[in-house]
Amino acid sequence: MLDFAKKVCSRVYGGLKKVAATACQKVADCAKWVGHRVSTAYKQFSGESKAEEAEILYAKLQRRVQQKEAEFAEFALDKERRINMEIDKINKSRVELSEYLFARYENIASNFANLEVVGVKGDGVAKVKHRNVKVKAHSELFKIDFRNHPVKANALAILTFGFLTRKRADQSLKAVQAEEMRLEDDFAKMNAEKERLEQMLRCLCQISLYLTKTAKTYERILNELDYSVLFLRSCRRVLNFNISLRSRFDVEFLPEQQLLTLMCADKATRILHSIASRQYVKADGKRLVVDEKDLANWEAKKHEFEKLEIAA
Repeated sequence: MLDFAKKVCSRVYGGLKKVAATACQKVADCAKWVGHRVSTAYKQFSGESKAEEAEILYAKLQRRVQQKEAEFAEFALDKERRINMEIDKINKSRVELSEYLFARYENIASNFANLEVVGVKGDGVAKVKHRNVKVKAHSELFKIDFRNHPVKANALAILTFGFLTRKRADQSLKAVQAEEMRLEDDFAKMNAEKERLEQMLRCLCQISLYLTKTAKTYERILNELDYSVLFLRSCRRVLNFNISLRSRFDVEFLPEQQLLTLMCADKATRILHSIASRQYVKADGKRLVVDEKDLANWEAKKHEFEKLEIAA
């Protein structure tokens, strides 16, 4: 009988405890719901809801700017390294032309006339300018600050019945949205700068590759010219012993093949000198640019040399 009574009491207590817990949870949920509604209503009354929206957008813009700047800095560093590698290749080709091939042409052509090929200078090290994109300061965009100065903002809301704080919160949101549009323009310019640097690198790659290739063709032309001189000296030795072997040849009396070889070498020298003497990369203010006139000149001389190469 005693055990039965204990079981009944235990079940009754458990039931009451469960009911009490459920009731407490409902009261807590209700209080939470009421509190949320009151908080939401107050934020709308004071304008804090719009201020919070502006804060979220502002934080998003800061993250995007940091990401874009980091990406561009990495991109610019890589392009600067690769651009300088191509400039170094171009400069090495210039050195080979100035100190070896042009000097050799001068020596061979001295059998016909006094000729001097002016040396060419190399380009300096290129430095890609880092493009800075910044979000305006928080104080410039926000007319009211519930986050850092909540007491002041809420007091102003109560004193002005929310009219002034709602107006300032709306102005803050619009200012941040306008800043977002301004930054989109800056991001577009940053992307355009990336494409410009890519195009610059492609141009320099073509120039460095072409100079290396044409130097080999030019050397072959000089070999032909050197052979022509040896041939003419051999003929002179056989036909006329009284003329000094060091005397110059009269161009007007050269055999057709030797004359064409000399003309080809002279034209090739002029073209290559024109290509090598151009300064393709220069700083326009602080911005690294490829000189469009020199680039157009290179394209024209390139086609001219290709025709000469076919003829040779």
